[in-house]
Amino acid sequence: MFYLGSPAEYARRWLDEGADWVHVVDLDAALERGDNTALLRQVAAAAQGRVQAGGGVRNIAKALDLVDAGVSRVVISSLYFGRREDALTLLGSLGADKVCVALDFDEAGMVVTRGWRERTRLRLKEAVEQVLSDGFKHVLATDVAADGTLAGANPKTLLTIDEDLRHYMIVGGGISSVRDLLLLRNSGFAGAVVGKALYEGRLSLREAVHALKHR
Repeated sequence: MFYLGSPAEYARRWLDEGADWVHVVDLDAALERGDNTALLRQVAAAAQGRVQAGGGVRNIAKALDLVDAGVSRVVISSLYFGRREDALTLLGSLGADKVCVALDFDEAGMVVTRGWRERTRLRLKEAVEQVLSDGFKHVLATDVAADGTLAGANPKTLLTIDEDLRHYMIVGGGISSVRDLLLLRNSGFAGAVVGKALYEGRLSLREAVHALKHR
């Protein structure tokens, strides 16, 4: 699915409409078929640095390239699960506010990596606890079965996470309504990634921000 407009234009739009951050995934890099760091540089400039980005970050050099491009928070997954010591080195170098660990999970609640093609041995709950015990402070949990479906947030797996850990977590996958956002907020999660619902006109970001502030 493609939408008219450049990534930088959309970044400005979402921030103007009240987004706290712009979340970007380089799908070409994630699937090992290209690299869009130059585009990320444009997005970061348009968003004045309020960008977290990932996709294909499998080594420290790639992570630092994103920082050099203006990304404020680098999202890692394969690096963490494939080269954990390097991920911890990156954490020590950049600091906890500049690194987010992405925990994509499937229908069985198992964490998957490398563009969702490889399943780890960890359930989401176990992975969250491990990541936080390693010193990371930002976790992005995405329900890959729901991602892009507009089917609504499915809290079944998410609510297995201890309540006192949820404030470290941003949630994505299937979110399509103000109701979804309120459910996640009221369940203690720190935030949500919304994508297709905005581009398809199913959700007004301004209305969502207003609702979250006043309900």
